[in-house]
Amino acid sequence: MSSAVRRRVVELIDTSVLLNLLGTPFESDDAADVGVELERRAREGVELRMPLAALVEAGGHVERIDDGTRRRECATRLQTLIEATLDGRAPWGFAPMTWDALLLRDAISMPGADLVTSLTNKHLEMGDLVILAELRRLRRNLDERVVVVKLWTLDAQLAAAASV
Repeated sequence: MSSAVRRRVVELIDTSVLLNLLGTPFESDDAADVGVELERRAREGVELRMPLAALVEAGGHVERIDDGTRRRECATRLQTLIEATLDGRAPWGFAPMTWDALLLRDAISMPGADLVTSLTNKHLEMGDLVILAELRRLRRNLDERVVVVKLWTLDAQLAAAASV
């Protein structure tokens, strides 16, 4: 009789989750649920990783906040989040990833969601495509017998693309 080995779980955090963690105006309706989920994932030992693409996208969302006071508050929270990650105080680490020609080629030529089709149909944004490329690279580089690599997202289209 063989016993099942519990696989380590690694999850990339998508921009939709990050915006809720930041309390971004008009983009954080699920902040309470995300906070609960973050605590649950931490308790369960999920290894959370913050992709650089999610931070870049979040910065763009913050820059587009109309109210200058709220924009500054959110920008300050983003900087604090980045510093906490750098200092090891956040419940996640940065996703170690090399942005190179292979990653970008993967991002723009994903089967069924290439760059032109995704942007033309407003299916996925460029940042989403890069996050998916990072996800696929992690899945290729980690042994699926011992590690499950997932994407934590609130975006239904991105979740569907990540599941293939």
